[in-house]
Amino acid sequence: MDSKEKQLFYYYYEKFRNSTFEEYDVYAFLILIRRHCPDNRSISELADFIAHRDKSRGYIKEYLEELKDKFNKIYNNSVEKQMKIKVEEVFTFKEIKNGLNSVFKKFNLEELNIDIINDFLLCLLSILQDIKIYHKKKEIGNLSLGITSKKVVLVGSVKISREQKEVIDMVFPVLSCKNNYKRIKKLDKFDSPYTFPKIICVKRINGKLEIE
Repeated sequence: MDSKEKQLFYYYYEKFRNSTFEEYDVYAFLILIRRHCPDNRSISELADFIAHRDKSRGYIKEYLEELKDKFNKIYNNSVEKQMKIKVEEVFTFKEIKNGLNSVFKKFNLEELNIDIINDFLLCLLSILQDIKIYHKKKEIGNLSLGITSKKVVLVGSVKISREQKEVIDMVFPVLSCKNNYKRIKKLDKFDSPYTFPKIICVKRINGKLEIE
C-alpha cells in the first residue's frame, strides 16, 4: 500500500473498531484492499465479487453455476432422484471473521469482535443484493436479501428447466449473519426467510445499524 492507501485503511479500521460505519464504508474498504490480499480467499473473492458484480467471473459465481448444474441433473433425471445436494454457504461466518481479522493483523492492529464482524457482514449482504448471475452473457439467476427470526440471509435463486418445458426457481442460502436487527416471527416451522420487498439500505441510527 502507498501512503494514501494506508491513510484510508486506518480511517476505515477506526470506523469499524468504534462501530461508526455503514454499508458505504464497507464497500469502499473492500474496494481499497481487494488487490492487497490475494492470498486471503474469503476477503479477496468477496471484494472481487463486489467490484465485478456484473461479470461472469470468480469463485462465488462459479459456485452458483455449479449448484445450478447439480439441480439441473436431478430435475432432469440424469442422476438418481434420491440424491441429495448438500448446499453450504459460500463462506462461513468464521471464514469471513478470520479473513477480515488477518488483514488487520498484517498491520499489527487488534482483531474486531464478533458483534462488529456481524455488523460488517450485514453491510456486505446489503451490498450484494440484486446482483445478477450470468453464464455466457445469459442471466441464470440472481441474489436477493431475506430475513428469518435468527438470520439475515443472502438468497441465491437459479432457474431450472424441467423436461424442457417447466421452469422452476431453486432457492438456497449464499451468505448469512445473525439477525441482531429486527424481531421477526417465524414464517414456518423451517424458519424460511421473508424476502424484502424492495432494495434495502443499512444505516446507522442513534449508534445502531438499522435495516431500512
